[in-house]
Parts: sequence; C-alpha cells; structure tokens
Amino acid sequence: MAEQIFKVCMQVPLGEREGWLRIRERNGVLSGYLDLLGHSEPLSGEIEPDGQCTISGRIRSLVRAMDYTATGTIWDGRVFLNVRTQRAAFQMTGEEVRDETVL
Repeated sequence: MAEQIFKVCMQVPLGEREGWLRIRERNGVLSGYLDLLGHSEPLSGEIEPDGQCTISGRIRSLVRAMDYTATGTIWDGRVFLNVRTQRAAFQMTGEEVRDETVL
C-alpha cells in the first residue's frame, strides 16, 4: 500500500498541537512516523479491515520522551485516535492529505 499522510491535531492540556501522521499498511501491519512537537518518531501497529487500529510509538517534546499506545479508527481518509501515555491521555484527529506539496 502507498503511504498515507494525515494532517493531525492532538488535544493536550496547553491546547492543540498540529502535526503529520505518515503510515503504510501491509497485510494488516502498520508502520510509519508521527511528526509532532518538532520531532519525527517511528511507529508500528496493526489495523483491521474495518479500520480499527492500535498504534505504538514515542512522542518527544523539548523536555521528555513518552511512549504511547493509541487505539481508534483510520477509515475513509480520516483518523480518530485515543492516545495514552503513562501520565496522560489525549485525543488525536486528522484528515488525509492527498497533495504532497503541503509537506
């Protein structure tokens, strides 16, 4: 499968943080990168035929790195994820970007 690129927004206590979710799917296995807070970190996960998914990776900020697990849906050009770290939970939403010139 070709890479899908999503412009995402994560709700954090200090407001919204925008970034990019770049994923590839092959036989239900996800790989890719989350570009957020000025850092790009690899991710991995699984996705079902109905779009239900689980993704794991790391979010890096200026002061700390946090491992996360996200569960939710990637379907019809949209992403809805509940992101959980050891300390907090966040909502992430986004839409697929089909014009790569925006990157």
